[in-house]
Amino acid sequence: MYEVFYGGYNKVHPKGFMMSRPKGSGHYVILLIRSGGEYNIANDHKIVPPGSAVILDPKVAYSYSNPKGQYIDDWLHFTFTGSNIITRKLLPLNTFFTLNDIEDPATLLRQILFELSYTKNKDIQKDNINCLMNVLINHLSSAYDMQNDKRYKSPYYPQFQAIRLAMQAGQLDDISMEKAADSMSMSVSYFQHLYKNFFGISYQKDVIGMRIDYAKRMVKTTDNKLEHIARLCGYSNEIHFYRQFKKITGMTPGEYRELNK
Repeated sequence: MYEVFYGGYNKVHPKGFMMSRPKGSGHYVILLIRSGGEYNIANDHKIVPPGSAVILDPKVAYSYSNPKGQYIDDWLHFTFTGSNIITRKLLPLNTFFTLNDIEDPATLLRQILFELSYTKNKDIQKDNINCLMNVLINHLSSAYDMQNDKRYKSPYYPQFQAIRLAMQAGQLDDISMEKAADSMSMSVSYFQHLYKNFFGISYQKDVIGMRIDYAKRMVKTTDNKLEHIARLCGYSNEIHFYRQFKKITGMTPGEYRELNK
């Protein structure tokens, strides 16, 4: 169970700002570092680039600043009871790591602060904060594990993930590879190369697989007409839809619906 005390979102500190706690803060502290800066943690001096994160131990001595200008970060003071990723040492304390997209954890942190300030029902507030903290800590742990993954370092990876998530959610009606590549200002061949490198499957095969998976859900759980389902899955030609469906599932959409009544 987590307890949150206070924090800040996208906080801009003026030039000359320095935070120094020679005896630690007494709480665990999450820092999502936007501007970069210089850090001294337990007498270990580091220059940390923008887009980094760290969770500080309650008793560790630390100080930080940005000698080059403004210091900008998101931060959160908290404690916890019970077992979690931190106690199991799956996410080491006082260790900086790279975030592929700082806005993902920052959004969670901001929502935690919103719950802390504006949710009046204390039981609901406690439950919401605990759920959000679990997601935030797990997200940071995943970022720590993936920081040396070449995919994670690519600036295109979040955009490709967003495209794939949209398709998995059923946005399958206008997903030509040419349009997707153009939206990212890259050639079709480079788009194909990156997609397969990121997800281990070609764009065309992935799209077909997602279309048929979505079609199977629609055929099984709705009474929509098959031609309507074909259009929802991005097929302008019903015959093509039937052929691909049977090729992958071994039966026609009608047979699949009958089997799963």
